[in-house]
Amino acid sequence: MLTSPRRRLVRAQLRDAFVLLREFRFSLLLFALLVGIGTFCFWQWYEAPGDGARLTPSRALYAAFSLIFFQTGNVPYPDNLWIDTLYYLMPIIGLGIIGDGLARFGVQIFNKEMRKEEWNVSLASTYANHVIVCGAGHVGYRVIEQLAQMGEEVVVVESNRANRFTERVRDRLHFPLIVADATRTDTLQQAGVERARAVIPCTSNDMINLEIALNARELNPQVRIVMRMFDADLARKLNNGFGLGAVFSTAALAAPAIAAAVREHDIRQALYVDDTLVALAPVDIQPGSLLAGQTVAQVEQALDVNLVLHRRNGAVDYRPDHGITLQTGDHIIVFGTLDGLNRARRRNGGHEHQ
Repeated sequence: MLTSPRRRLVRAQLRDAFVLLREFRFSLLLFALLVGIGTFCFWQWYEAPGDGARLTPSRALYAAFSLIFFQTGNVPYPDNLWIDTLYYLMPIIGLGIIGDGLARFGVQIFNKEMRKEEWNVSLASTYANHVIVCGAGHVGYRVIEQLAQMGEEVVVVESNRANRFTERVRDRLHFPLIVADATRTDTLQQAGVERARAVIPCTSNDMINLEIALNARELNPQVRIVMRMFDADLARKLNNGFGLGAVFSTAALAAPAIAAAVREHDIRQALYVDDTLVALAPVDIQPGSLLAGQTVAQVEQALDVNLVLHRRNGAVDYRPDHGITLQTGDHIIVFGTLDGLNRARRRNGGHEHQ
């Protein structure tokens, strides 16, 4: 179930505030310890000059807190040597602690890149049932774009701060981007691997992709792994023997399209279905085409292909009705074997297939 943007923003801001508070926990602890010691000393040993009046715990706390900022309020300077020492030490120590905290706070505020990364980690912590993409290079970014078009929620991990696609991920797609090493388990945990539905290792290194996949599966045995690999043999072995999920060889995906393009002029995509090479190709119905006047059903039956798209006058139908009659100027996408695509091209040119 998707989280509303407003609720996600509130949760991210609360986590970010907690992270910022944790950054100053040592300074806050020292400050609280100093106030506590001062309060105890005032309560136990302070005696007002003249009448020897003692302080209640609440007034002792007020005196200790005020003394840090050189304001003793209505607590007169005592004659007790130990309490006298507090009047000099507490402001010095207190201002030193406050100064250190302010300096580190300034670093956090002005180091925008650090704060940006902390914010992205906070935002990623609000995601659930999402997809983690590790690697935002050329292929990775296109995968991220496709997932965005499908309405998926994505957390991106990229190790290269100078990657030219990182700003696009943050500013155009508005996905959390964690700049870190995806092979580290703590990085995957920051990306929410325990709550993720799928992890896509998409770097240019097969061994890094495999390491990411194994670490992700160790942290979340139910997470789906969809992995890109260059080595076709390794991809096949991982698919068959390791049960990591879907492992795709880049070379195996590209090879059919390249081979099909040798025979056909305009191939949009090609792949093997079992051992048969099939492809997608666009066809614009030309004047004198033998396809004009034929219905979608007749074309599919005669050529042993499928028409998966029909466009006429700007109107696009991704599941063309079998009764549509093709006309000159129509644009169709044909899906079939290379022989089937060749028959469609020949008929569109006004020649019967021999």
